[in-house]
Amino acid sequence: MLFYLWKRNSTFYYRIKIPSDLSHIFPCSLLRISLKTRHSDAAKTAAANIHSRVQNTFALLRTEALPPEQVGVLISSILPSKRSFMVVEGSDSPEDNLNLSEAIQQFIADKGVRWTGKTNLEFTCMFDVLVDVMGDPDVGLLTRADGLSCRDRLMRLPANFRKKRQYRGMSVSEILDTEPEDTLSPKTINKYLVLLSSLCKWCVKNGMMATNIAEGLNLPEETSAHEQRSAYSVEDLKRIKANLPRIDSEPEKFWIPMIAMYSGMRLDEICQLHLEEIKEVDGILCFDVNDIGERKVKTNASKRIVPVHPELASIGFVEYVDQQRARCAVQLWENLSPNKYGYWGKNFGKWYGTFNRQHVTSDPLKVFHSFRHTVADTLKQKGVAEGIIGEILGHANGSITTGRYGKRYRPGVLLDALKLLAYK
Repeated sequence: MLFYLWKRNSTFYYRIKIPSDLSHIFPCSLLRISLKTRHSDAAKTAAANIHSRVQNTFALLRTEALPPEQVGVLISSILPSKRSFMVVEGSDSPEDNLNLSEAIQQFIADKGVRWTGKTNLEFTCMFDVLVDVMGDPDVGLLTRADGLSCRDRLMRLPANFRKKRQYRGMSVSEILDTEPEDTLSPKTINKYLVLLSSLCKWCVKNGMMATNIAEGLNLPEETSAHEQRSAYSVEDLKRIKANLPRIDSEPEKFWIPMIAMYSGMRLDEICQLHLEEIKEVDGILCFDVNDIGERKVKTNASKRIVPVHPELASIGFVEYVDQQRARCAVQLWENLSPNKYGYWGKNFGKWYGTFNRQHVTSDPLKVFHSFRHTVADTLKQKGVAEGIIGEILGHANGSITTGRYGKRYRPGVLLDALKLLAYK
């Protein structure tokens, strides 16, 4: 439901709090207008029209360039009838104020239409935790102290407490009383605080809160971005090559890690490859990473051409592709399919995680994503230009000269760089 659409006794209303910066010129704190309908479609259309007019009025009032009489006319134009207005004036009663869970529902209704299914599920679960941590107070009464208290409680919560059997059926207060030692990481805590801040910012914008109580609460993270995942060593790569299974019925278990090792492509980018995306460009065999059909890419910069490394060709990748084409296959890996959120690498990632721990390393910072770090670090140490490395990995180019005005590197240039991935 739209955040400004409210239903009471089967009738729909348009409802929004007056923004705090305009409250001094309005005779009420809450604007509530009956839409005089019980049908949701009609209510959505009517409410959208009113909301557009209200937001335009707020924008004009914020210019502070209008004469007093014009201000009065503008305010009167969006206020309901006198009879309805008297109801609005008494809008400070608890039933008219939104508590935290209600504000969250309206926030998700407004913002969630642009989220993926995976993001929607993740944020909904995180909001459930925040309600458990903060309770369900009136959002208009929340203060900075509540934000600090929320951060303090998150810092004392155990990692993955919702999944651990010993905490099932326990409230957050009861869990905190156990004084757990394995607590949430600063990175995880910051994810909650950023989400809370986004909610509060939205509430402020829509007149539900006076200030963003969660702004600037983030913790300093213990590790820098480049330390959160480690590159594989040459010895790690040798163990990977020596232990990868090469089974005809499960070719992906051999080829996907090998492609990552010699291209730096992301797990999902490799898992979603179709035969039509193995193509020649300028006479060079390449992977075409794109978002055509059901495929996904992380960012626009992720859409790119990555040459097939000669090492992959020498160990039989071209022959494998030809075999798949001879069979009239569509996908490169017929055992893989996207999950319900459209991501291809989830199940393969679980298998690789087990393989990685059994045969390669016990280092928790070394995972499938470490292949990208390995490629990036190896090319950097070989003196390859940052722009070329970024294009191979699918990173955006921040340079105005080469990013905005320069064209993409030709496959031959990228291939020359990739040939430096010798791992000897």
